[in-house]
Amino acid sequence: MKFFESSLRNHFNAKSQYLSLFCQLGIAPEGWFCGEILYVLSSMSDITVLKTNQQVYDVAGRPDFFIVANEQKLLLELKVLPKDRNYPYGWQRFLAGSNNKKDFEMLRDKNRHGVIYVYWPDVDDWNRLKNKLRSKYGVTCTREFMIPMKHGFIIFSLWLPTT
Repeated sequence: MKFFESSLRNHFNAKSQYLSLFCQLGIAPEGWFCGEILYVLSSMSDITVLKTNQQVYDVAGRPDFFIVANEQKLLLELKVLPKDRNYPYGWQRFLAGSNNKKDFEMLRDKNRHGVIYVYWPDVDDWNRLKNKLRSKYGVTCTREFMIPMKHGFIIFSLWLPTT
């Protein structure tokens, strides 16, 4: 999934004003992130977006992204779960939503090809969260990039099933 690091990093670096606002207000607009990622994916010549957040024949749930990359069909999920005023730790925020657990269980069971996880602002808390995701679900964070903000970082990570 080569699109992850180069294309997404460049795109979201150019959106730092929006990202700073989200951090400042403590909001997590997953729909906005989904739209921006769709824009990046659809602008790439080697990726075709087939569906987004729709039922796919013979697939459990409604994947956030159903794409074709390098002639391979991929089912991807998106998680935008920053630490916030209601959940002082990323792991608490993750556990608060049943879909979060379900998406990582589907990744672990190889019913999804990847999860894009967006988190902010505390790098130490992020590292603890990563370790918990690895140990509980047996998945691997294969790629990651950080965009510096006024008060920390926004971290984009790509999770894949362990082979």
